[in-house]
Amino acid sequence: MVRTKVTPLARQPVCQWPSAENVLAELVAGLDEAAEREPDPERRGRLRSVAAGLRDSAREIATDIIARIIEHKTAL
Repeated sequence: MVRTKVTPLARQPVCQWPSAENVLAELVAGLDEAAEREPDPERRGRLRSVAAGLRDSAREIATDIIARIIEHKTAL
């Protein structure tokens, strides 16, 4: 019997393995949700600003950092 392992590369397209893009999307969604629930206008504005930055200008930096964290945690 030949056993083969399912690789992280095979798991990513079916969302069984984290990708930097998926983790970042979840983080941004969480920040958006937190902003919606936040009663303090100043904190709500900061949460929205962070989410917007991660969606736009800081996206590339954030995905690179997240990818490095995933690689380190999974020893790839």
